[in-house]
Amino acid sequence: MKKYYFLIIFLYLLPIFYLTYFPFVDLPQHLHFAYVLKNFSNYEAYFEKRLFPMHNTFHLFFNTFLSNFLPLDITNRIYIGLIILLTFLSFYYLLKVVNGEKSFSLLSLLIAYNYNLFWGFMGIAFAFPLIIFLFALTINLLKGNKKENLIILFLTLLFILIFLCHSLTFIYSFVSYLIIIFLNKKSFKLKHLLPPLITLIFFFLPWQAQQFQREGSELISQFKENISFKAIYQNILDFWERLGIKSDNLIIFFFKIITLLGIFVLITDRHLFKESKILSTIFLVTLAFYFFFPGSYTEAVFLNERFAPLLFLFLIVYISLKIKKSIVKYIILAVLIINIIDLNLRFLMFEKYAQEFKKIVDKLEPNKKVVGIFYDKRPKPDLFGYDIFLHFPCYYQLKKGGLIGFSFAYIRYSPLIFKENYPLERIDEWFPYRSLFPYRYKDYDYLFITGEIRLSDEKYFRKMTLIDSISFFRVYSPKKEVFNF
Repeated sequence: MKKYYFLIIFLYLLPIFYLTYFPFVDLPQHLHFAYVLKNFSNYEAYFEKRLFPMHNTFHLFFNTFLSNFLPLDITNRIYIGLIILLTFLSFYYLLKVVNGEKSFSLLSLLIAYNYNLFWGFMGIAFAFPLIIFLFALTINLLKGNKKENLIILFLTLLFILIFLCHSLTFIYSFVSYLIIIFLNKKSFKLKHLLPPLITLIFFFLPWQAQQFQREGSELISQFKENISFKAIYQNILDFWERLGIKSDNLIIFFFKIITLLGIFVLITDRHLFKESKILSTIFLVTLAFYFFFPGSYTEAVFLNERFAPLLFLFLIVYISLKIKKSIVKYIILAVLIINIIDLNLRFLMFEKYAQEFKKIVDKLEPNKKVVGIFYDKRPKPDLFGYDIFLHFPCYYQLKKGGLIGFSFAYIRYSPLIFKENYPLERIDEWFPYRSLFPYRYKDYDYLFITGEIRLSDEKYFRKMTLIDSISFFRVYSPKKEVFNF
């Protein structure tokens, strides 16, 4: 079976090599931050740094540092490749620690391209394999491993990295870890508390103090979202219908099989849940975070859904503890091959749109002010179920420089925020035409357009010049002459 590992992993990594742009919604915004930070001398009049202590900065730091040696596009591909590779390696290590059937580690790749990655939650996507490593090391620690101090050092590093990835993943890891070690009193030592407490004291609490000193805690705002019986029921219903990913019915079918098989294993072997005390604790905490965590924030982001991929990984662990027949290995290979073909076909179909957008960008003048009005936010046909084009104007900046019409720098808890003299007013991320018309569209040099223009907006486009049009994409200029910013 092991001789197929490298081939399967390579096929899951393959899209990283041939995709022009990735269909991950928020990814262009994260790359925008990395570009600005790398070229900060060109942007210091517009941006203020709030880099430490700040969560959701790991992608930014990783890419900014490596872009000193490699192009930013390459560093981002390395980052995504590490997500895929570490997902497999961390899960393989976890199965090794709990004595599960290690061939099931390949199924982690089925979950590697998940809800978080497609939404472009780059920190959370990277945090998940780190969390799996953290849990595996914790189990080793409580077994009385002779390299206890080294494990504690690694756990500390993992907690710090998980916080830099995202505060939600840190809170989840923090709560899970404390429950695990307190439920295993026989193995507990005071120094086991050091890894989460060091991160809490030197990173998490200073970050929260910084927020309270300025505009108030964004984290507290999220926790204030209403949780009702209706919301909990809806979370349960969504879990079965979507299972941590949208649109792709084939992969959802595989996830449902995993869910049903995991439930069957736990029902038919009730001792398994009790014997795997640490695993069961982690699984129950994950369930609690999924079902009881606020489901939405500002009506757009489903917070609880971010934990869904972990539930499947833990169900696979239970299955690996019970099923060790050799025929299962070939079933796993068959499932993965089907998923690889499906995934790569979707990526290849999307690549047409990515290349078209790149052709338009390549023809445009550098250092302009650009904005997107995507009346259709998804490819035709809709391949992934996500609003992929929402932040595509950022790719202009990565290639040509300039300023973009929407940036997470508007958000008060971003690592880079706009100074008061930023020349472009804030626009609506989801419906930019509400902000741009009737006057503010003139502040820009280029407007990227997709889809059917609203009837009420046509009068504005009649005043503009159509610069270029390739298939799904068009670019307009509201000015006869375009000047550098």
